[in-house]
Amino acid sequence: MTKTLSGKELLPDRTCLALLNIEKGEQGCLIEAAGTDNAACPDCGVLSTARHSDYWRDLKDLPMQGQPVKLRLQVSRWRCRNMCCERRIFCQRLDSVSHKHARETKRFGEVVQLIAYALGGRAGERLSRRLGLRVSDDTLLRHVKQWAKSRPPTEGIPVVGVDDWAWRKGFASYGTILVDLERRKLAELLPERSLASFEQWLRQHPEVRTISRDRDGLYAKGGRCGAPTAQQVADRFHLIHNLLQAVEEELAHQHRHLLMPARESVLQNEVENAVGTPPAVRPAQPRGPLPSATQKQKEVRRQRWQQKLELFQMVKGLYAQGMKASEIVRATGMSRGSVDKWLRLTECPPLRNKMAPRPGMAEYLREELRRLWDRGCQNEGSC
Repeated sequence: MTKTLSGKELLPDRTCLALLNIEKGEQGCLIEAAGTDNAACPDCGVLSTARHSDYWRDLKDLPMQGQPVKLRLQVSRWRCRNMCCERRIFCQRLDSVSHKHARETKRFGEVVQLIAYALGGRAGERLSRRLGLRVSDDTLLRHVKQWAKSRPPTEGIPVVGVDDWAWRKGFASYGTILVDLERRKLAELLPERSLASFEQWLRQHPEVRTISRDRDGLYAKGGRCGAPTAQQVADRFHLIHNLLQAVEEELAHQHRHLLMPARESVLQNEVENAVGTPPAVRPAQPRGPLPSATQKQKEVRRQRWQQKLELFQMVKGLYAQGMKASEIVRATGMSRGSVDKWLRLTECPPLRNKMAPRPGMAEYLREELRRLWDRGCQNEGSC
């Protein structure tokens, strides 16, 4: 049996609101409602029916079919008849609908808070406008800050994870993030990445018994000073990252043993297996001395360059055979932009060693600084 939707079901709380009117215009939908005929004093709690005056209160509500909705409430001011109460006049409060002095309903604020917590300011603003929630990026960030301030004090944090975070990507300005790993919640954001700040935070939380960190000596020393009895362990991300680096270095060292066997060798092995001839025992190759870190980096870089050069020659060869760029993309698995770029070049582009300097970085102004230095401008104000 189908159930028709009534206008009263659009109200946040039908127990304390009465629907008056619904209007739909170009700017969205307007819902008018009125409060109850009595209210309780916020100080003494005595119910009052002596109305002082009425006023309108406009609140943002959840959108309807992608259109913004404004909830306009007709609420009253009341007289407190309790002679023992110091308050004489009070405004009607609808705690189940909205907070005091708020311009939005509670359910509207909860949705905005979830969007802000998941996407942040600008990205959340773009999604909110598409959903019919007219909020700015500053409003979204303000909801996150208010939520963080209104949270009750957390319990003890026995297991804490520590790592650094960047104030601005590409600049050497970092802070410290502390995470409660048992509850999987953010515990604290420290504005700087220093031993003193981390040690001070640990001294304020003596319940910490396990510290999960990277292999940076700064956090290790801060943990020993701030919580000497706590156990320090490496977190999962850095363990996997270090394992990956160790495997790559070992494969680079054993590169000559990992080459694909020649076709003749493969055919010979197949024949020997068919006739039942036991394979010849090959003496183990003695392993040479382990290369240094610099040698490992050079070897890895050389291999990367060799692979890139072979791939570049393959792309050029396929194009010379008459293949189109789209066919080369499907054959090699490269992106269309890289294939088009390589087809325009005559030589293989070099490996990128580091990110190109941007305006505002010292590396971007290297030539200008060198020119000023050569002219004798070596002190502040000398030019």
